[in-house]
Amino acid sequence: MKKGFDIYNFDRRIQLAEKAIEKAPITQTNKETILKFRDNCILEGISTPRTEKYMTVLKNMAKIIKADFDKATKEDIIRLIKKKVAGYLMLLLQVS
Repeated sequence: MKKGFDIYNFDRRIQLAEKAIEKAPITQTNKETILKFRDNCILEGISTPRTEKYMTVLKNMAKIIKADFDKATKEDIIRLIKKKVAGYLMLLLQVS
């Protein structure tokens, strides 16, 4: 992100996302994986807002899967997709 005035305070939001990950009811392995991914995003030059979004999405995915990312089964992934699709459909029904 360009240096300058950040009205959205994304640096603080990254710190809050890190704290939320540490407190989340997810495995320690997934916590470490998400934080390593954050570091990789920074090294690759991915914007701070995008990095914060990825961290939040990965934390929420880990809460649904309830298994280490590298040990997730096909059933875990199907459950994740079903939950996300169901949420999306409910959102569509509310808009209609």
